[in-house]
Amino acid sequence: MNNTHTYYSYKDVALEAPLRMLWLASWYPSITEPTNGDFIQRHAIVLAAKIPLVVIHTIHDEKMDGPVRYELSVSGQLTELIVYFRHNGNTETLAGKFTYNNAYYRYTQQLVDQLISKYGKPVCIHVHVPVKMGRVAMKTSKKWDIPYVVSEQSSKYLPGIEDGYHNRSWFYRVSVKMVFRNALAISNVSDALGKIIGELAGRNDVNVIRNVADPKVFRYMPTQNLTFRFIHASTLKAQKNIEGILRVFEQLYSERQDFELLVLGGNEQDIKSIKMNYGHAEWLTLKGTVDHSLVAGHMQKANCLVMFSRDENFPSVVAEALCCGLPVISSDAGGCAEAIHPGNGIVVSSGNEEQLLEAIKYMLNSYPKYNRESIAGEAASLYGNERIASDFIEFYRNAQISI
Repeated sequence: MNNTHTYYSYKDVALEAPLRMLWLASWYPSITEPTNGDFIQRHAIVLAAKIPLVVIHTIHDEKMDGPVRYELSVSGQLTELIVYFRHNGNTETLAGKFTYNNAYYRYTQQLVDQLISKYGKPVCIHVHVPVKMGRVAMKTSKKWDIPYVVSEQSSKYLPGIEDGYHNRSWFYRVSVKMVFRNALAISNVSDALGKIIGELAGRNDVNVIRNVADPKVFRYMPTQNLTFRFIHASTLKAQKNIEGILRVFEQLYSERQDFELLVLGGNEQDIKSIKMNYGHAEWLTLKGTVDHSLVAGHMQKANCLVMFSRDENFPSVVAEALCCGLPVISSDAGGCAEAIHPGNGIVVSSGNEEQLLEAIKYMLNSYPKYNRESIAGEAASLYGNERIASDFIEFYRNAQISI
């Protein structure tokens, strides 16, 4: 059962649980961005089943009347504090960027200092995504003598990404390096990105904590489809390369018609754009964005997940599909390939549409070789709640943090 409270001054914010572990999340779901960092929230839920956890996330709300409000939600041992401040979110101009950052850091730092002053020091601060909460963590760590650790989930450290780390400003890159280098420990969701971050930070101790998939929800269910169903689930942003997937399936349909593709995700503009080119495609069904609680049902009724990302870290959807027993076809972008072996899927080169076409054909022709129940069992042991919670606890203990 959730208890929610709204406050308009940081001095009035009251915690119901101990301030034992503090997470500062640069990404996290909010009314402004409901799905942003939802995988971080799922991490928080599984850890809070073991220890009391307070999560703080700060973001703008352009519809606000007052300057700031604090939304507190308590569920079991998890306390979520979302700090909303008045701003239209436009940071394209120098003035807009200044007012945004000034409000962001001022309201966040005030709240953090007040909570520590009132409830005592947490054993650790855990930053999720260095920018922007890393700056708050460094200042708080120095002021209160509290160690901090960092988890990075972004794929933007891969070379060749247009808006990636290597193409950002000098100030941005130096700031990120400082956050990493001063952290007691670092984690990532994939080996591939972990190694890149380790090189950037000048250290070789980056830990891997995978994204979580609840095996009570994402579980194997026998499926007997009359038509072989592929499924793709993502935000449909450019990095996901939905255009490449659709081109390949259109080519496949000119050769055979014994399949269908279900696409989950995307906003109204994304769906409209796809319909302009594939509106009459008999093999394509567009569901748009669906609640996360409904994704498992769609996966359980499918036969295979298809991902073809240009850049990626370790997407939750891969772990969730595997827990449902789906074999996965994926590009080798980022850490995607780390979850896939010959017994549970096929890896193709990112952007290679010929390879993707051949992989899809192989899946159609050789599907009986995949043991879905076995795939689900293996995935549950790797990405289930208990495993990921244990990985977090081990991460803290290895960093000499008493929890």
